[in-house]
Amino acid sequence: MEKIIKTEYGLVSGLDTPICDKYLGIPFAKPPIGELRFKHPQKCDKWEGIYKATSGSHNPIQAPSSYEYKYTSEDCLYLNIFVPKNIDKPLPVTVWIYGGSYANGGIGCMEEKGEFVHDDLGVFCNETNTVAVSINYRVNMFGFFNFHALDERFDINNGLYDLKMGLEFVRDNIAAFGGDQTNITVFGESAGGALTLALLSSPLTSNLFQKAIVQSPCVEHFWTYEKGKKVALTFIKKAKIKSNDIYRGILDMSNQTFRYAYDKTMRKFLLRGELTSLSSPIIDGIFLKEQPCLEVINKTHPLLIGFTKDEGDIFVRDISPLILRLMKFVVPYKIEKIKGRTFRECASIGLGNYVFKEPVLKIASSYIGKVWVYEYNHISAECKKLNIRSSHASELAPLFKMDMAFGKANDSDLILIGEWMRKLWKKIPYDEMDYKTYKESKEIIEISKEKILEEKSK
Repeated sequence: MEKIIKTEYGLVSGLDTPICDKYLGIPFAKPPIGELRFKHPQKCDKWEGIYKATSGSHNPIQAPSSYEYKYTSEDCLYLNIFVPKNIDKPLPVTVWIYGGSYANGGIGCMEEKGEFVHDDLGVFCNETNTVAVSINYRVNMFGFFNFHALDERFDINNGLYDLKMGLEFVRDNIAAFGGDQTNITVFGESAGGALTLALLSSPLTSNLFQKAIVQSPCVEHFWTYEKGKKVALTFIKKAKIKSNDIYRGILDMSNQTFRYAYDKTMRKFLLRGELTSLSSPIIDGIFLKEQPCLEVINKTHPLLIGFTKDEGDIFVRDISPLILRLMKFVVPYKIEKIKGRTFRECASIGLGNYVFKEPVLKIASSYIGKVWVYEYNHISAECKKLNIRSSHASELAPLFKMDMAFGKANDSDLILIGEWMRKLWKKIPYDEMDYKTYKESKEIIEISKEKILEEKSK
């Protein structure tokens, strides 16, 4: 029987699947196109009749990358809601923020309109017994470039404001889907993890949720206003936009020109040894008053935060031996020689420690609220094929029980690990964390096949 949900914008129907009910591609803002192209999102208009939320939306426009998604459009401000079966009381809510270096990613369809979406949260919502939500937000120049510094008619940090509006939709409407609007956990990985920290640190959004799970965040990589301006200036030069026509030049830029200029700008910054993503959010003094790592430690939201054991592997895997050796002269950290390790492994360890592990542990040590730290340590069959270990993002395949580059849904080891992870991830929204906090014990929760089997044998 078709379920009809009443939201503030109108009625919604979804998909009734064996695992859960899915509501895919619900609009939460007006399409950011035309004169709204580089503006903060605006609330969408109410609709007549029943909105059929039965197929995923487009993904945001992607930057040129080997990880870019297909089926894209600037009309991308939609969210998905996954609801467990047979709800008899309001359930905790989990909201997923995807990563992708602030340049790529999305929660829309893979290639063409249909049921399947990236980061399908069906298994996750069912096993955690939470109402799970995923939100599209604009990335790359559409979401984060500081064009505001070049012309004040452009808004700043549009991607963050997209997430703010998405969270406001969740707060105001999730009760109709069976969720508890007073028990919302935001969780994200990589850039999504850093954005979760940004949302937690900001006075504009920290009151929109109560708990957070942060996976492998690039903690300290946000642009200052002036550095963001330099990125924007370099970009418009590469795009051949004349200084006397910046506003129309940017507003009317074609996707082809964007991709060309983005690629050229990124290459220039990489040659300088810059580790901050080209599309990083801006410390604008309003949404972000300071680097999130400095602001977030004063929050009291229960926080689970962590990293993978070998974060850096995927980033150094394809770098030629010569360039790898030259890296030590341009990167802002020292590549230490470690006995028994290749230089590539040493470069991976140095990168992982500098970008991910050390900043995470620094936050955990200073955080006012309850905090737990985990380390994911499993090398899947797919990772072995790629000649990497428990690298950045390798925990996502088991967490969501999905086929991904670093793991397969039917891998028996990943099934075991995923079930254990979902139990751990469930503890935060359900207030069931029975571990000592990191500050009290300095103990890191190990996520590995060996540790799980050890726990099961007790």
